Amino acid sequence: MPAPDLASYDRFVVAFSGGKDSIACLLTLLDSGVSPSRIDCYHHDVDGAGPGFMDWPCTTAYCRAVTKALDVPLYLSWREGGFLREMLRDGTPTAPIRFQTPEGLLQQVGGTGQPGTRLRFPQVTANLNQRWCSAYLKIDCMAVLIRAQDRFLGRRTLILTGERAEESAARAHYATFEPDRTDTRDGTRKRRHVDHWRPVHALAERAVWEMMQRHGIVPAPAYRLGWSRLSCIACIFGGNDQWATIRHIAPERFEEIADYEDRFDRTIHRTMAVRARADRGRPYVAAIEQPGLARAAMRSTWADPVRVPPARLATTGRCLRSQPRPELTGRSSSRHLSHQRRIAAMRSGTSYTVTRERDGSYRLHCCLPPVPRIVAVIAPVRDRANQVLGWKLKPLVVMHGARNRLWNAPDEAITATKLMTPGQAKAAVRAAELAAGPTP
Repeated sequence: MPAPDLASYDRFVVAFSGGKDSIACLLTLLDSGVSPSRIDCYHHDVDGAGPGFMDWPCTTAYCRAVTKALDVPLYLSWREGGFLREMLRDGTPTAPIRFQTPEGLLQQVGGTGQPGTRLRFPQVTANLNQRWCSAYLKIDCMAVLIRAQDRFLGRRTLILTGERAEESAARAHYATFEPDRTDTRDGTRKRRHVDHWRPVHALAERAVWEMMQRHGIVPAPAYRLGWSRLSCIACIFGGNDQWATIRHIAPERFEEIADYEDRFDRTIHRTMAVRARADRGRPYVAAIEQPGLARAAMRSTWADPVRVPPARLATTGRCLRSQPRPELTGRSSSRHLSHQRRIAAMRSGTSYTVTRERDGSYRLHCCLPPVPRIVAVIAPVRDRANQVLGWKLKPLVVMHGARNRLWNAPDEAITATKLMTPGQAKAAVRAAELAAGPTP
């Protein structure tokens, strides 16, 4: 679908989480020639401008730094008491929503609805009634601040949000452009023309990172610590490794969440408590090796630059790295991309690379996020005489490769992930073999 006629709008409102996709929405407007004076960024504070519980403490300060660097105003909105108050509702109404205005005012709306009870975490589902965090702490905030400000009456407003089709089957069905839920263009009393545009909906993750790289935007710490998205630090969709990492860098926060699971006798995951999930996971290597970055992510202030020369962000191929890191000595960790490995990814024309380990297995690394990560292990299956019978694919993230099949060669298993073509897989395996040398 073609982009809307941006010249026809008076105001642009960006739902600004500080994640790569919301930043890409803002950069799309600026790249299209929209004046920063016509843009408002609104950051929905998940924890309600209070003590941290689910969200990253540094996110609000990081958002302020990014928008300041791009000369765009940032305003905050939140539901009073945030995530924790909504979760602990017990016979009380949903809390009111507060939001800042360009005039420097703090307005409040709501808080007088019907009493209700939650006493449970949001559930892992696409249903927003059960996954209430998105609806109550983000979507409703945007709707309220649009409806409650007369400055949007009689004008054309375009709201931008950063959902991408690649993220999930549900989001793939979102409309790229549609009238917003706050639109009353055909009303008889208070008319406001409000459209909703998802400018990055059709973009691949790679294109979003490249846009940030081109503008020299330093990614938020979450990405550099191993998270694939800048949602909450304790996002309910997180895997076992995420929960293990939270326990490592924020043990008090982790235990508070785990205690609430015990209190509610209901877990975030349908069948497993966060303590059990953390026991099954491993902390992200970046979080272990960069304790200073982890501490910075858990502070509510921001002092580092958020915009740097693009050359500092781009190294080789399509890998995006925010800060230079010292080269590892000896044999590199399987979770890092050495210089030679990044070169191999670049030459193969892909965002993935392969390493061979001491045990003869192969690791498929994604070098697209700021911190490389393993997405699959290709392990040899041996007989009693230690002869290789074939290769098993063990995905570490959701993918559609055939994991129960025995492959004749490691490159065939890699090709089954659909992350590399057969030619790329063969070249990557060969490069890994040359870099590793003979198997002990």
